Amino acid sequence: MGYLVGQFIGGALAAVILTLIISGFVRPFARPNNRVWIASLLSLITLTILGAIGAADGGNLNFSKAFGTYVLPQLAVFLVDLLQTRGAAVRKSSKPVTALARVEPTMGNPIELEAATASEAAVATTASDRDWHGRNLGLEATSRGGSGQTSRNFILRHWRGESSLGWSYWGIAFLGNIFALVAIIVLSLIFTTEKGYDPAPLFWLNVLTWGLLSIIVIWQVVGTWRSATHHAERRMKLGKGAGWATAAKLALVLGILRFVGDFAQTGALQLGEYYDMAWRGDPRLPAYSMRVMRDGTEIEIAGGIKFGLVADFQRVIMASPRIRVVHLHSFGGRVGEAEKLRNEIASRGLVTYVSARCESACTLAYAGGRERWITASGGLGYHGPAFPGLTPEEKSAAVANWKAMYAGTGISSSFLDRGLAVPSTEMWRPTVQELVAAKAITNVSTGSEFAISGYGTNPTADDLIAPFQKSLPVLVAIQSRLPNDYEKIKRVIFDGFTSGATETKIITDFRAQLLPLIEFHKARADDQVLIEYARVMIDQYQALGRSSPTLCYQYAAFGSNVSISGMIPAAITQREIALQDRAILTSAERSPVPEAITNALLSRVQQVMIKRFGAERMAMFQLEKVDPAKHADYCAITAAFYQEIVSMRPVEAGAILRAMHTR
Repeated sequence: MGYLVGQFIGGALAAVILTLIISGFVRPFARPNNRVWIASLLSLITLTILGAIGAADGGNLNFSKAFGTYVLPQLAVFLVDLLQTRGAAVRKSSKPVTALARVEPTMGNPIELEAATASEAAVATTASDRDWHGRNLGLEATSRGGSGQTSRNFILRHWRGESSLGWSYWGIAFLGNIFALVAIIVLSLIFTTEKGYDPAPLFWLNVLTWGLLSIIVIWQVVGTWRSATHHAERRMKLGKGAGWATAAKLALVLGILRFVGDFAQTGALQLGEYYDMAWRGDPRLPAYSMRVMRDGTEIEIAGGIKFGLVADFQRVIMASPRIRVVHLHSFGGRVGEAEKLRNEIASRGLVTYVSARCESACTLAYAGGRERWITASGGLGYHGPAFPGLTPEEKSAAVANWKAMYAGTGISSSFLDRGLAVPSTEMWRPTVQELVAAKAITNVSTGSEFAISGYGTNPTADDLIAPFQKSLPVLVAIQSRLPNDYEKIKRVIFDGFTSGATETKIITDFRAQLLPLIEFHKARADDQVLIEYARVMIDQYQALGRSSPTLCYQYAAFGSNVSISGMIPAAITQREIALQDRAILTSAERSPVPEAITNALLSRVQQVMIKRFGAERMAMFQLEKVDPAKHADYCAITAAFYQEIVSMRPVEAGAILRAMHTR
């Protein structure tokens, strides 16, 4: 009920203002009763059109709804206006003519009458001159053409310059500003949609606002300019200066220049931006895409956050009601659409997840998650709002408004103040520790909880393998020398991505395809590559022996089936990665070394090892399972074994290592 009352009052206010404006233009050309009908009809038509445009969602104009909104308020305004007009006509026709109002013919001498009239006019002029300052900086304006009759229409009277200069300059300016303010408020109410952010009504609101302001300014300036001209003419007839008229015209010129400057710096920029947002697909923002993953339980939103995204998101959710997790990968977009997305996520109790980047307006959508996850390599980015033509005051208001949108998310207020204070041309990317402390995130993912994401909109197989190539140059060597194997590796990554596999699962499948290939070609690499590999293995065993003897034992006994990721110093890992590349590039058919020779060389190494460590300690290498107390010893002897091999002549070391890799 309250909504209907408010709607009626708002509609009545709009109808009153528009009817008054139209009446002002129609009054000189129509009789009073006809003026009421014409003004009300034109007002209703205009309000219906504006209302349909203002409430348009997705570009659909609902004229019937707009007509139903404004017909009753306009009817009420029509009835009041009609009753007032008829009442005024009745009062005018019934007014008695008094003796003072009657004009009687004179019988005196015409020459004496003419002289008296001239004398009275001179006295009146003198009196008028004396109280000039008391009558708002101007003599009573004469009508156009010297007829002595001024227009009863307030709008036309000012337009023709028939009002005094003081009233035109100060009074009309004040009333015009008040009217403009009320009209803008009414337009804002008309173009407020129930579905939130929509650039089409915002565009029309700005068009009508600037159009209305332009009409008011032109009306004010032209009328005041003409009034100043009439004022100067009257002063010149009296032999006086026209300084006030000149000053008023100069002020008008400066006012026009300021208005044009404001439009160029604000209005034109914002109209262009709203037009692009509403009808050109917001071309300055990248396109967005949505991908449903993991049997319809997760969805990824990637790209620019712009109008239409939430409507598409709602359609996808309707088709996949089992969705529980929303992946976000975006460098930002429109705050209004991000707020709608945040509300949609929060109302459905969904989890939000960022594996790569979520910045600017994206962080607002991310904040709507019931749980907010991020990977250790992912990140959030914050900065203040930006829009063409915003003044510093408007930017401050926009920051406060944006911060208010985070209400209820539990994120630290000081954290938001810091993030939103960053200029829009920069970006603050807090650490994971800072995000946890500010409650901007609730959990850190290991990559095994959710489907892999964060590769942008509609990535190809080449897009997906590109990050792997940056960290593993061996893939470039495989692509050039082993194109068929390269395509198989690429297919493993792409299939995992499209099926919604987790990052951990895809990496495991990737390693299962890559490592055997490297091992095969390692056995075919040149001797120096094999010796360098052995030196890397020695350093790995020594590093693991210091940090985790058991892991070192497992790695030495079971090889590549054991993951040592994160346990080896980065410098050693980089040496191994570089050697993988060399192994592929130097891989070639080699003349086989007779087994008798390799056995003899290995036997020589074993004798040295027995002599150094004793037969009893060497015997543990024959056991299926070694006592944990001996894991450190096992690791140290393995490193010494490879040290003995690399100390031999390169051709001998290469033969032993090649045989070991082949087996």
